[in-house]
Amino acid sequence: MIIVSGQKTDGTKYDIPPALSSTCTMVQLTSIGLFFNDSKISDRLLSTLFKRIHFSQEDAGYYRLVTKVHLANSEVGRSGMQELQDLLVADDCQLASLDLSHTLVDGFSLVQSLKRNKSLTSLDLFNVPKVEIAYEHIMQMLNTAGGTSRLGYLRCDAFDLHENEKVLNLREQNMDPVAIKLLAALLKRNTTLQDLDLTASDLESEGAAALATSLETNTTLGNLRVSFNPALLSADKELLRSAAAKRTPPLAVELG
Repeated sequence: MIIVSGQKTDGTKYDIPPALSSTCTMVQLTSIGLFFNDSKISDRLLSTLFKRIHFSQEDAGYYRLVTKVHLANSEVGRSGMQELQDLLVADDCQLASLDLSHTLVDGFSLVQSLKRNKSLTSLDLFNVPKVEIAYEHIMQMLNTAGGTSRLGYLRCDAFDLHENEKVLNLREQNMDPVAIKLLAALLKRNTTLQDLDLTASDLESEGAAALATSLETNTTLGNLRVSFNPALLSADKELLRSAAAKRTPPLAVELG
């Protein structure tokens, strides 16, 4: 039997008899994930939800333990967006994973709040209208010296780098230069990706330079494939080769 310890609505702890606690496994709830994908939550309810999470430190409920919120297909409107921004910029924000895929979220407003967020590590913006406009701004945010963002995982129309992903295959996909630079910026904080295949992906000099820079801090990636990218110059390949050689153990780079 497993007994879950917690608090009553008035803030007092549950009184579990010693005879019971000594014979059972005690479990303390430390985090909660809210998954509403395909439920299409209204903007009004989203506004209330974000507000409860934001101010949850002041009550005895479990909203303060919410670290994951998945809202694919929900109606993220002006009210919900404002409360989400307030939550993300709060100093005590604990939200680590946020799924806004298939919504009409305001990408510009979201990026502005992400600049001040210190908790989010994973973001899903797949099939969000005009989201590609935000790529450049997210990339710049991640590359800003002294920035607070911890974002290392992003699902979007350009690539799918989700939590716990170990292999990302973008082979023979025509990648926009800004998408490559965004991916490279994410690698600075990514701690799970081990194999990245950019073979024949239209990789150019700026993308190669961004990847080389990310390798200065990324210690997880073990294999990088960038063959059959004719726009890469000899100097670009040497830059990647040099960055890979500085790793311990050295990164395996397939240049072609």
